[in-house]
Amino acid sequence: MVLANPLKEKIPTNEQVVGYATIFGYCEPGLWLPLGSRTVKRILPDMTPDELRVERIHYIVMGDEFFDVAKERNIDEWLNDYHGQVIDQTNYYYGPTGPIRALYLVRLP
Repeated sequence: MVLANPLKEKIPTNEQVVGYATIFGYCEPGLWLPLGSRTVKRILPDMTPDELRVERIHYIVMGDEFFDVAKERNIDEWLNDYHGQVIDQTNYYYGPTGPIRALYLVRLP
């Protein structure tokens, strides 16, 4: 289980809003640090690119389990639909005996 977020160091410090697309929430606490530096907004499967722009979300941390509920079935489909680019990726164990999960950092235009 991950509580810190290893991808947050790749997010520019001046980004005040960061998206988080997941079913679980283990990596969210690390995105808030240092406290008060930014807001973390949950990304829902039915949110549109326009809604993300209105929220001024340029970076999203995405867990691969998000695609179990999104209309896009994988990261490549999502990137195509939202014109995003993977900046970095890490893998982590979901629980002591759980599967290895992917965590992506995506930049939006």
